[in-house]
Amino acid sequence: MLLSIRDRFKKSKWLGYTVVVIISIPFVLFGIGSYLSSDGNQHVAVVNGNEVSLAAYEQSYAQQRFRMTQAFGGKLPATLLNSGLIQQQALEALIDQEVLRGEAKEAGYAVTDKLVRDYILKSRAFHNEGAFDKALYQQQLYSIGSSPAAYEQTLRQSLPTEQMQAGIVDSAFFTQQEAKLISALQQQQRSLTYFIVSSKATEKQITEPSDAELKAYFDANGSAYIHPEQVQLEYLELNIDAISSDIFVSDEEVQAFYEEQKSTLKTEEKRRAAHILITIDEAGSEQAALQKITEIKEKLVAGADFGELAREHSQDSGSALQAGDLGMVARGAMVAPFEEALFSLSENGISEPVKTEFGYHLIKLNQIYPATQKVYEEVKNELINQLKVNKAETAFFDKAELLANESFENTDNLDIVAEAVDLTKQLTGWLTRADQSGVAQYPEVIEAAFSEDVLKERHNSQVLEVGQNHLIVLRVTDYKPETPKTFDEAKSDIRASLKSERLRQVLKQQAEKAVASLISGQPHQAIADEYDAELIGKGFVSRQDEEVNPQILSALFKMPKPNNGQATYQSISLNNGDQAVLILSDVRVPESSDEGQGQDTRFRAQMAQQSGNVDFSVWFDYLKSQASISRNQSVLSAN
Repeated sequence: MLLSIRDRFKKSKWLGYTVVVIISIPFVLFGIGSYLSSDGNQHVAVVNGNEVSLAAYEQSYAQQRFRMTQAFGGKLPATLLNSGLIQQQALEALIDQEVLRGEAKEAGYAVTDKLVRDYILKSRAFHNEGAFDKALYQQQLYSIGSSPAAYEQTLRQSLPTEQMQAGIVDSAFFTQQEAKLISALQQQQRSLTYFIVSSKATEKQITEPSDAELKAYFDANGSAYIHPEQVQLEYLELNIDAISSDIFVSDEEVQAFYEEQKSTLKTEEKRRAAHILITIDEAGSEQAALQKITEIKEKLVAGADFGELAREHSQDSGSALQAGDLGMVARGAMVAPFEEALFSLSENGISEPVKTEFGYHLIKLNQIYPATQKVYEEVKNELINQLKVNKAETAFFDKAELLANESFENTDNLDIVAEAVDLTKQLTGWLTRADQSGVAQYPEVIEAAFSEDVLKERHNSQVLEVGQNHLIVLRVTDYKPETPKTFDEAKSDIRASLKSERLRQVLKQQAEKAVASLISGQPHQAIADEYDAELIGKGFVSRQDEEVNPQILSALFKMPKPNNGQATYQSISLNNGDQAVLILSDVRVPESSDEGQGQDTRFRAQMAQQSGNVDFSVWFDYLKSQASISRNQSVLSAN
């Protein structure tokens, strides 16, 4: 029987994700396999005689997929899921760490128990209120399926490789002259003028390919035109929104809920406050600020008007104009020392000088607005909505648990599951791996539908969590393998490809002709007019300019510099099919002071770090090229 999934759904995911990211770095980079032994022949690779286990690969894949899901805003594109890229990255990460681990061992790098212990004690992931918390340490490791012993063993393997890497990276240096040169290149500005040779203006000039040309192309490239494999699915969908629409709440339930929650249904106490602020100038003295605020306090004791003194002396310009008035203040709105002083005052009372990060304050409490009990009618609709949410969540979690159990126990039959969970079975049309409509919009659905267990074994999928409180279980009902297209089926695609290629060639020829005309000395505007194009002058632009097409900007800073006042010219292909003709007329480097970036210590340190990383990358590429590496494709293909 499956474990209950109720708690897993109810708990906050983001806290768990944060913990995983923080403490999994050693696992990801170096040690996933250090505590996962190989299971017989179930290894995915062998590196210098050492096996990389299937279990390690599966964990590496899960972590790679999690990071990429986060990078894509919580939803992976189906094309990425089906590309095999994540699987490849997961495998190569394990191979890389095994290459490094072996080299570190060969070179004699090792760590002591004290170093491992110090690393753990200093890790912020295990700190509570600024100090190491043993219970938190154990809890967070258990939450990702690890243990202190496993994690510490991982560190014993990962820290030596970090030492080895640091030895290479930290040995790099960057001279002051090199820093000046890089700084000058970074600050360089180039004068840009350009025009676009547009595909729209040229499309009508492209001739239609003949049937003979289409057939000849198909005969040479027919294998590229295929009908992709397709599946038809039946599925069950459990969504809390659908459950919510059927929830009924009686007046008696609402009244009882009100009585239950009554103590929390209050308006919070607020206080109308005013203050006088004297800031502590960095160039000034804290003692001087305290003396000034004390003198103002003495004037208030002597009977001076608080508002007038605020207008005259307060250095909070926003409130000073309003006689120091800060409006209504609730607990939590101000920094702690200010709040503590304000809420200890009686009405019309004035505090002693209070120090905060902003300076010294005198605080006046003008009026108290006490907390009040909200009446039933005032919160009735809010309570109804909350009760509906509570009921819907309870019903959802009950059904989710039942769905997981039933689909696991009846893996060959979705009808039994539908009846047990009281869900309506739904059907799809034919779906390819690239489909993104309907239920196929969820990458998890496509991945599951084409998995070996669901497609070949015809089992129900696992419960797929495709959104918050949104679950799907699916089953393949029919399958069409990949088949080649006939000439008639591929004809329209071939026609479009040939026309697109002809258009690209014509545009390129036009742009090259325009460049030749410009080089010969013809006026820029006249050449742009010849192609019905707007001549766009951007003036001097930097490498970081956000208003210029990135492709144009990149090409501009790769062009040869103008020579003896003669502009340089170049044409480039843009992603949308157009051609851009670029005119570079001048290059300049803004003058910088002696304290500029080129001589900045931090800049040189950053450049040295980058140089060290390049050194390490080159060294590691060589190391990996010399390693004995074999990949177990039979195991990888099955997973």
